[in-house]
Amino acid sequence: MKIAIGCHIMWYEIEMIEEYVQSLHQLIEEAPREDRENICVDFYLNLSQHFEKPNSDILSKGGLLEIEDRFKGAILPSLYGLGCRVTHNIGDSLYFIGDYRRDFNNMFAPNTDFLIWGESDCLLPKQTVQILKSIKD
Repeated sequence: MKIAIGCHIMWYEIEMIEEYVQSLHQLIEEAPREDRENICVDFYLNLSQHFEKPNSDILSKGGLLEIEDRFKGAILPSLYGLGCRVTHNIGDSLYFIGDYRRDFNNMFAPNTDFLIWGESDCLLPKQTVQILKSIKD
């Protein structure tokens, strides 16, 4: 069984995404080792400032570069080493969640049994893989 989990993250959601990634970590750890290689987690970190500008607090902490570094250095590595595949893109163009989901579906649907559209404020149950396996069976 193949599962793809995707999440579009706006730069201002960086605080929320850590808890989401922790739930992904638990979900993947709960899956049997042989099933983990069939799980792909995909992220798109959107640094676009078209509609939302960083406030002075964010700018004083290093701005969007700090957010990108935090994403790549603290958030993504927590999923490495679990046996799943982790992919990500970072961009600053006008790219919405609908655009991401269309691209995510086109990229993963042809070779995947289940697609999960993650949200930055979503927590996935650690039993997700077992539940999906029961549904598939």
